Amino acid sequence: MQIRSRFTGPAANIRFALTLGLISLYFALSTIPTISRSTVSLTLAMAGVILALRTRIAQKSEPIKVRTASALVVGFAAAIVGVLSLSAAVLLNTEISRYEDCAAGAITHASAQACQTQLRDDLNARITHLRSSTQQG
Repeated sequence: MQIRSRFTGPAANIRFALTLGLISLYFALSTIPTISRSTVSLTLAMAGVILALRTRIAQKSEPIKVRTASALVVGFAAAIVGVLSLSAAVLLNTEISRYEDCAAGAITHASAQACQTQLRDDLNARITHLRSSTQQG
């Protein structure tokens, strides 16, 4: 008879996979998307999905099965959000980099607000440019 603790076995793997998915969603949704944060988010989501799938496959021979659906759903949702976040980060890399440089040099509240206004104007200009290019072609 094998003794299982709370930190080993299929249930612990599923909890860890679910935690990876939630951390991935936090990275993807909490801040302005950058390429590095989005890549970390996507990597964590894929690790959670792979861990949940491996646990599900390994459970075929065990009499007591752990439910993996929640970890898989959160992992796949985090992967989709991660891909969207990475796409946005790549598409808007110039505007986001300009904002981060401005925000790093902002000392006062007024200068930080000017950086946010600049970002909003840059994003509006990019969206207008993208809309006009899709309507022409």
